[in-house]
Amino acid sequence: MSDCLITDGILREGCYKSVGGILEAYITNKENVTAIVPDLDGIGTPSDEGIVTGITLATSTYFQVFQPNKDSSSWNEEIMSEVPNGTIGYNQSVNLIFAKKDATKRNIIRLLGLSDLIAIVKDMQGKYWLLGEWNGLDLTEGSGESGVMLNDLNGWNITLSGPSKSPAREVDPDIIDDLFEA
Repeated sequence: MSDCLITDGILREGCYKSVGGILEAYITNKENVTAIVPDLDGIGTPSDEGIVTGITLATSTYFQVFQPNKDSSSWNEEIMSEVPNGTIGYNQSVNLIFAKKDATKRNIIRLLGLSDLIAIVKDMQGKYWLLGEWNGLDLTEGSGESGVMLNDLNGWNITLSGPSKSPAREVDPDIIDDLFEA
């Protein structure tokens, strides 16, 4: 028997309750994450693998909070399928926009560009999503802009992205507070 049997469907919501965008991203170096529960092995099913119930960090390491401009940022997951090769993968990305260029932001963005990262994104639904779990995220695009007109962006527009063998998993909100410095 195949381990890829479809056991559930997706039903349309009775009314429109969904909203787009993200509120925050929590980012750390991938090497800081020492364990994720359940472990990302095999295909699993949504009930036994789809929700992260634990994240262990190396001693004295934490996720850092990145709060982008309101109504500016998003995360995306592109499905990459090659039917003739029998392969499927996912490209996970998070786009973050921060207002006002300054030396502090410049230095942090430079460090993001030098690092192998993992991120948790909090969406407008209040759900948390783990990105970069399998292969990390890299700073793959970005710009620092002065703007031209008075109402243009003066700030940073960055994209962190990376391939994954599995779609992003939801993170149990009960474990989020333990990922930050007290």
